[in-house]
Amino acid sequence: MVVPRILPYINFAVASAALSFQVTVLYPWHHTLTEDFNALKAEQAKQLAEYHEEKANLINALHIKLEEVAKTMRPSEGGSTPSTTTGQPSISSTAGSLKW
Repeated sequence: MVVPRILPYINFAVASAALSFQVTVLYPWHHTLTEDFNALKAEQAKQLAEYHEEKANLINALHIKLEEVAKTMRPSEGGSTPSTTTGQPSISSTAGSLKW
């Protein structure tokens, strides 16, 4: 009979301890996690921008190389045109795309 009388007091003590733990430990930790998360998002955005810049530079370099190859494959003036019946691809000088 003593247990049912003391049980509400034990429940109150446990709930008070849990609330004080949440207020003193978890709530400040939430602010720390938010700051770290925002810093991580900013770093990730910076790295993503750098990646896209490097990718654009690579694509531009490949485009320049492709144009150089297309210039070397163009027929000289007065010469014969390369045959497309051999199954080898040729690069169109106007479109810059492969043609069979």
